[in-house]
Amino acid sequence: MLPGINQFTSKLQYLLLCMLLCFCASMVRSDELKVFGIFSDHGILQQDTEAPIWGTADAHAGVTVTFRGATATATADATGAWMAHLRTPKAVPGEQDGTDLVITAGSAKLVLHDVVVGEIWLGSGQSNMDSELNEYEIGQRDIPNANYPSLRFYSGGGCMFDGDFSRAAWNRCTPEVARSVSAVGFYFSRELQQKLQVPVGFVKMAFSGSPLGSWVLPEWLRADARTVAQFNIAEAGKIPFFMVGGNFLKQVQPIMPFAVKGILWDQGESGIQLGTMSDYYAVFDIMVQHWRKGFGRDLPVVYCQMPKGGAWGPTTSVVIRYRAYFMASDDPIPLAALPQVPPKLDHVFNGFASEPDVFVRMMALSQCYMAITRDLDKAVHPPDKDHYGHRFALTALTKVYGLPEECYGPVMVSAKREGANVRVSFDHIGSGLVAFSGNLQGFVVTGTPPGGGPVAAIWPQCRIDGDQVVLAVPNLETVEMVGYAPSQDQEGGRVMWANLFNKEGLPAYPMTMKVQ
Repeated sequence: MLPGINQFTSKLQYLLLCMLLCFCASMVRSDELKVFGIFSDHGILQQDTEAPIWGTADAHAGVTVTFRGATATATADATGAWMAHLRTPKAVPGEQDGTDLVITAGSAKLVLHDVVVGEIWLGSGQSNMDSELNEYEIGQRDIPNANYPSLRFYSGGGCMFDGDFSRAAWNRCTPEVARSVSAVGFYFSRELQQKLQVPVGFVKMAFSGSPLGSWVLPEWLRADARTVAQFNIAEAGKIPFFMVGGNFLKQVQPIMPFAVKGILWDQGESGIQLGTMSDYYAVFDIMVQHWRKGFGRDLPVVYCQMPKGGAWGPTTSVVIRYRAYFMASDDPIPLAALPQVPPKLDHVFNGFASEPDVFVRMMALSQCYMAITRDLDKAVHPPDKDHYGHRFALTALTKVYGLPEECYGPVMVSAKREGANVRVSFDHIGSGLVAFSGNLQGFVVTGTPPGGGPVAAIWPQCRIDGDQVVLAVPNLETVEMVGYAPSQDQEGGRVMWANLFNKEGLPAYPMTMKVQ
């Protein structure tokens, strides 16, 4: 052995040991600085706002967050928790690639790569928000071309079961990523990005079959006089078993107060486990109020009309159940013939505010907007998720972003007798009224025949006259009420014989009112 080789080897081993120790020390210091799982590579921040960013570090450590020339600082508390509020810039139109977001605490440093700013929406509710794009035929057709770098989707990574967000992450939209994202969220986000031309992020926190009560906390219900009375509970009384708040605690509360633009809500058609729809109205209102408090903003809520479907529409497809199989056809259902006996007009409503449909009345709640879906496919899991996503996007674009488009179908505002006719006026006519698939039908008029007699209901001849509808009633001496698409069947209000829409393709809403 050459002289000095042992000494050289010892020094080399010592040097390598020192390097290893330094590396390990740096790893320990990096591990002490953490950011919550809603922040990751390929992430997105809500544009033009004070965005909370939080995590853990050494107790009392100073933390600095830097992003696109803006800096925010925070000091960790005694437990190591910290939260900084970063002023985000306005989104860059057409941006696809993001920049680094850097977090430091002493010698520890975290770098999140490819972070963009844009519009972020949280999607929650039941399976119709939870179900994935690859579960639907339309989704399977769109997945191969789903390369949208400006779309970012957040995957919960199983946090809906255990609340562990460490496995969750943001991803740019690629065909592989798109497979497992929310189908409604995909079509909603894609249209939003195309119209706004800025990056769009979608956070899915939904759970199949979850009752509404699992998204609220029991103490919220005990503190509200409506639910105390409706569920017969005292301030310290028991809460119904389905109102345990599990989904809120595991999915929503952990990401509060992450900055988002708004909330999409699709509760589905069943499993809400409330005795009456009035109960739903109260619990939904309570949920929205407390979620807004948790996120620290008066967030707009766009929710899906219930029950889904229930009316004829040019996009409605046939869904036939045969034993355990479902078969779908792309052929539209023909417009049904009018029932032999006109439905009775038992109720009179002069507008949405007095409409008995609780989901319509929910639009009176502050910044709550209903996506119209009654003319779309009716199923537990409607297959036309592209149309549902479009209606969500259309409602958000008009009501939240102020785009000059129409998101609702025609709504009766007045009905006046003019000789042998009744002239009906509408709101939400868009660019004009239209009768799809043939002559206009679906209106009912009640009145008395010449010479007196009991009130009777008739199907009048109908025609569109500009922005109004004219109903011929030459054989009625008096006219009392007019109704559009009233339903008394047992299929959730399914009306297949009324065909008034606006030219934007949105269906007229069923209503009745007194004739002036």
